[in-house]
Amino acid sequence: MNGKKIDISCPEKIYWKYVQKVAPVHDSRGRSLPGSLVKTLHHLRDCKSILDVCGGTGRIARYLVKLGHDVKVVDLSEDMLDIARRKGLRVEIQDARHLDEQKASYDAVICLGNSLGGIPSKDGRMQAIKEMVRVSRKYVIIDCTNRLFDLPVVWLPLYVRKLLGCYRPGLRLREDVVSGTNLGDIVYHDRELDAVLYHYVYSFLELRGEMRRAGLKVTALNGMLSRRVVLVGVKR
Repeated sequence: MNGKKIDISCPEKIYWKYVQKVAPVHDSRGRSLPGSLVKTLHHLRDCKSILDVCGGTGRIARYLVKLGHDVKVVDLSEDMLDIARRKGLRVEIQDARHLDEQKASYDAVICLGNSLGGIPSKDGRMQAIKEMVRVSRKYVIIDCTNRLFDLPVVWLPLYVRKLLGCYRPGLRLREDVVSGTNLGDIVYHDRELDAVLYHYVYSFLELRGEMRRAGLKVTALNGMLSRRVVLVGVKR
């Protein structure tokens, strides 16, 4: 930003540039796990083996290991996995859309932290969900940002600022994200890191539908007005 033009023709390239910069400070931005996330992880108490998809630096995986679970972290970012590896975690570079794991090889597969937003297409996200279902024996747990919460708190004020001509520099917001009628993408300039983030926005209702189409029985662990909704899928 800062007067520079951003090429958004390759959103994944933008996303990985952001990940490269955020990796060293990823854990420092939240040293302890939120209470809602801890509650989610205790839902896995009957699971021995867990695959943490898009697990990044292993914050969640380390917590699960301390609870006695056998956890493997997979991610596409070597920068993130280097940090997870230094924590003593078992890690491997893998694409969520093409997991290099055997069918039904884990009791549960998790993908938390709104990580699927880094996949810039509905088809790609659906492919990742199908892969998680294939690899899991029991559960698939995914969370996402709740647009019902963010619409009045975040996006509506930004939209008003845009109409008034004082739209915050560094944020490109597609009209369809704010309207609530379609989904879209956000290109955001993180001033603290001087990095650009691409994130594909989707609702928990869409995610729930995709998980059901992948063959899961889906329930929400928290309320529809929560900032982030956690969906638990049980294999039929």
